[in-house]
Amino acid sequence: MSGVRAEREHTKRSRLHVSRAHRTPWLTNEAAKLQGAVYTPEELSAYVAQKMVSFVQASRSGERITAVDPACGDGQLLSALHDEASKAGFDCDLVGMDVDRLALESASSKIPQASFLMGDALCPTQGVAPESGWRRRLQRRKLPMPTLAIANPPWGAALRHNRVELAEAGYTLARGQYDSYELFIELALKLVVPGGLIGFIIPDSLFATKHQDLRRLLLSKSQVLFVARMGEGLFESVFRACAVVICRNSAPSEGDTTQCLRLTPEWRRSITAGETTFAEADAALLHHVPTERFLLNPGLQIDVDIRDLGVATIQKLRSTGTRMEQYLSSARGVELSKNGKVTFCPVCNTWSPEPKNADTCPRCDQDLLPLERDVMVSTQEVSGYHPFIVGEDIERHRIRSHRWLDLSRTGINYKDPELYAGPKLLVRKTGVGISASMDYSDAYTNQVVYVFRKQASLPEWLPIEFAAALICSRAAFFHVTLTNGETEWRSHPYLTQRHVLDLPAPNPEKLSHLGAEIEHAARLIREQSMTGLDPATDALVENLVARAFGLDRQDYQQIYETIFAVQDLVPVRAIKTISVDDIF
Repeated sequence: MSGVRAEREHTKRSRLHVSRAHRTPWLTNEAAKLQGAVYTPEELSAYVAQKMVSFVQASRSGERITAVDPACGDGQLLSALHDEASKAGFDCDLVGMDVDRLALESASSKIPQASFLMGDALCPTQGVAPESGWRRRLQRRKLPMPTLAIANPPWGAALRHNRVELAEAGYTLARGQYDSYELFIELALKLVVPGGLIGFIIPDSLFATKHQDLRRLLLSKSQVLFVARMGEGLFESVFRACAVVICRNSAPSEGDTTQCLRLTPEWRRSITAGETTFAEADAALLHHVPTERFLLNPGLQIDVDIRDLGVATIQKLRSTGTRMEQYLSSARGVELSKNGKVTFCPVCNTWSPEPKNADTCPRCDQDLLPLERDVMVSTQEVSGYHPFIVGEDIERHRIRSHRWLDLSRTGINYKDPELYAGPKLLVRKTGVGISASMDYSDAYTNQVVYVFRKQASLPEWLPIEFAAALICSRAAFFHVTLTNGETEWRSHPYLTQRHVLDLPAPNPEKLSHLGAEIEHAARLIREQSMTGLDPATDALVENLVARAFGLDRQDYQQIYETIFAVQDLVPVRAIKTISVDDIF
């Protein structure tokens, strides 16, 4: 390789690293955290801008567009949009707003042709609706309302306005648990003219259960054109996965389709190494989904991973009309870490789980220095201590418990001992996939273990072990993976109780013909609860689950394609031990 070519290749490989390593000098780490500032890598900015311009080209030709970034920071997204619009032959007026004066100075030097406004984008003019405040600010610059909004808005920022003030300003998402980025999306839909576009880089909490209201807003008020789950690692020192969403500010129509993309770890590593580009990944991974499917999904889930073949299998699973909550009730264990660290307050005369602020009593809020500290969990059996199961002890159809819990500490909420009486089904909260097992002891658990018990309304002949078979099945893993999008490791992955209770289940009234086989499988699960299922039993139980749902070999071939496409973590390896041929 010539010296010139080698240098060119080195530059290409290192380009993303250099842009990601950029530090914003005017923000301390603490200030960045409070403002939710996550500055955008150049290559990701260019990719989002390219996607936005491609949608503009599909609907407009030659006219001038006005683009705003309501949280512009150093102007990286506006700069990328200007470059891509120029390549496509569009004249573009650019407007950025931010609360940070030094950031705006940096942005202004980067794109001097743009207009920059100092202010709080969510409420730019006190006592005036946000869209009216923006209109006034734009009119002073002789600019119309925007055709396009592009942003990487603050994630988890400390906002200047409280919930009541935001609601009075017209933000419908300012209730319950909400994130600052959601309000910026709602703002964009207020600002952009009908038929205009919004394109946002946001955390992938968009797909979480608690953000259903945001998904409802997007799916009911706009045409969702593009959704990508980009994963974790594109933003240096930010341990959150991100997503890209592009919408048209128009009422949805019958027959709408959404471009969907999942950036796999392999593609992400290749991009960050400079070996390939986002555009190349887009060409290889993009697929189209009828937008209506998202509206029909439980919780309005935007399941970008389900392609055409997977839809039929998902529909079979859901066609029973029954969910796991008809089989099981749920609770959680003691609010205590796996190590059992606790503090004693002499004012309250009680013990509490060690608080984040170790100098303040979490119960009476007294400043006490120092608090008495202790550990109430032992890894050796101690007289008077009780068996204790934590999340990492739970594997598929197996529990490896080696902890004991002190039950004598006043102030610790151990919960009702009846909660822990066996038999019970335990599911680990944290991690990718499902780790679940029966427990026949009266061991206590901590809060990262979900405790499930058989519903009293379930037929007496249907044992709780059948629920364990369903939850531990490859069919359940397939459903959770595709509907929740957990296909790879990320920081703090977790499964909620609602995820488990919403799993599809066979209708109990239609299982009587399998009664003898269900009891046989339940007996094998009980007998092998200390060792985990051997391959022959695993195949027998999986075949029983398949027949209970009406799944066939073709369905399981699709299920296994999904399993082998998921990052090879411990819970995934645990379900690769048998093949489709073993099951059928």
